[in-house]
Amino acid sequence: MQTEGHNAEEAAVIADTLMFAELRANNQGIVKLITGALKKSPNSTGITKVFDTPVSCKLDAGQVSGMVVVSKAVDIAIE
Repeated sequence: MQTEGHNAEEAAVIADTLMFAELRANNQGIVKLITGALKKSPNSTGITKVFDTPVSCKLDAGQVSGMVVVSKAVDIAIE
């Protein structure tokens, strides 16, 4: 994934997600790998919090991969 423009942390999240899917017979990860669908958007601005309260948070994904955004959102929810 780092060859697709993602940093090491993003690449690890994407690889873990694709492996989880593959182990459950969802082969979309292979399709995404061979078609270049996992390339990082050149317009990516990173994930930012739009607002944050004790019970909610709104994120601007900044054209980051959905797998990475969901992982970040889960981390925030757990925190």
